[in-house]
Amino acid sequence: RGAVGNEEPRDSQGDCSFTKIGRRSSSLLAVGGRKKADVPIGTPNIYVAVMVSAFGNVTVRMNSGPHAKVHPFVLLLLCLPVFVAQVSILLFLRFDLEFDTKLGRLGDNGGLLKLKLVMVVITYLSNFQNLMRAIQHLMFIVNPITWVEVEHALPVHWIGKRTRFHWMFNVICLWPWAAIALLLNLVVNYTVCVDSVSVILSSPTAQEAIFNSLAITFIVDLAAHWWTFCAHIFYIDSFEDHEFLLQEDMVWEEGSDELTQEKRGMLTLPSAVDFFVRATTWRCLGFEHTFLRNGFGARRVAQAATIFVLGFVFFRQLFVVLQAVDTRILPVARDICTEWRMRNSDGVGGWLWRALEGSLLVSVEGLFHEEIARNQTREDKCQSDWQRMSFASALGEIPSNLGCVVVFTAIICLGMFGPTIARALHSWCCDDSPDGDGLEGDEEADPFLRVTGRVAKDEGARAFAANLVQKSEQRTRELEQQVEQLQARVEQQDEQVRGLQEQLRQQEAWRQEQERRWREMEERLGAGQLSRKGWLR
Repeated sequence: RGAVGNEEPRDSQGDCSFTKIGRRSSSLLAVGGRKKADVPIGTPNIYVAVMVSAFGNVTVRMNSGPHAKVHPFVLLLLCLPVFVAQVSILLFLRFDLEFDTKLGRLGDNGGLLKLKLVMVVITYLSNFQNLMRAIQHLMFIVNPITWVEVEHALPVHWIGKRTRFHWMFNVICLWPWAAIALLLNLVVNYTVCVDSVSVILSSPTAQEAIFNSLAITFIVDLAAHWWTFCAHIFYIDSFEDHEFLLQEDMVWEEGSDELTQEKRGMLTLPSAVDFFVRATTWRCLGFEHTFLRNGFGARRVAQAATIFVLGFVFFRQLFVVLQAVDTRILPVARDICTEWRMRNSDGVGGWLWRALEGSLLVSVEGLFHEEIARNQTREDKCQSDWQRMSFASALGEIPSNLGCVVVFTAIICLGMFGPTIARALHSWCCDDSPDGDGLEGDEEADPFLRVTGRVAKDEGARAFAANLVQKSEQRTRELEQQVEQLQARVEQQDEQVRGLQEQLRQQEAWRQEQERRWREMEERLGAGQLSRKGWLR
């Protein structure tokens, strides 16, 4: 990748060392002296490409000259076709279901409903990573300190000299396009999870339930296939191995949350950054720095927010499934009625929904008329029985399904919330730094633990540092041996050069002697002192 900010371009074969820092996770590594942010790209798709391009890291291969950077707005326009296709497919799928079909009970049909519930869980597990990545990426870009610490292209790197379009490449104008694309990605992933429940529960046989659970996940993969097509057609470079790098040294003053003068001059609104820093520095809770900074809580806050959102989604879907089993009505019936009521409303939600309808591949008005408006019974149920699940109705499902709710809550708490809380408490109680660096400032305490100028506490970091130093010393000895061999070869070459130079001097002396003798014979011949026979001899 080319230069970003004031960093010089690095050769792909150059020095690139990866050094683990104390007990910090492997997601925070020193890459050529710089750390990388804990933001995995995952499977590249068109939505993620908009986020990466907002940092100036999506380029187009040109016939001559350097690669040109792609503006996120251009990639957002490429997102719209696949988003329209995904939403249209989901709406077609919703209206194609017999949403007033009665579901069976758990013991009916040889346990078919149990198999369907198992396939619902499997579908959620298969889509878990996509949903989690969508939330993580959104949390990453909504953090205002991200745009201060993470390396990104400045306007001068986009278009060179200052022009009237300079403002289009400012962070303030780049961030919204990435946020919109990631919101679209989150909407698609969440809708697939929601609709998968109705698609699987409406399957009449076990075979169709299994195939439907596999087929609906393909809707999410359309974004990745569309990105592969666009990248090849428009000669866009791949960003699969891209890593977001931090530039902490040039951002903050040593030991404080004050911006450096160099960084302050690069920002459009440095006062807004100061406001966020002051608002998120909670010294009463022991935070000496803002928890939005990488290395001081930003990673854990993002993880906690992601786990909280995922937990909310899973708990809501649990009660949706329980309500569907108890009432024996597909959840899609309530979703379609909610859309119908939203479409007929006069608020902002109704205006946005009608605007979305105009861009879809399906005539939503005709489908609503066919499914609801023509059927007075369904219209009455949409107004009364098929209401969207509220918090009170969710609580009403607990007494009749107490065992299931307790088991599910225990699994979620132990599998999702438990590890996150345990890591946070461990670092809070055992580490000196808020984000669990596990490092002290005495660099001379142990030479084997001098990793990026800090001293590690635990034995794992001690062994890692010792192994790193040992490998470095071994590599140094190998390089010294190679240098000695090269020096010996250079001396041999010098000796050969001196020999050749001596031969050249001898040849030059012989040539000069022959020329002298030739001139002498010509002079004697001209003076008549040498006969022609003697001259020829």
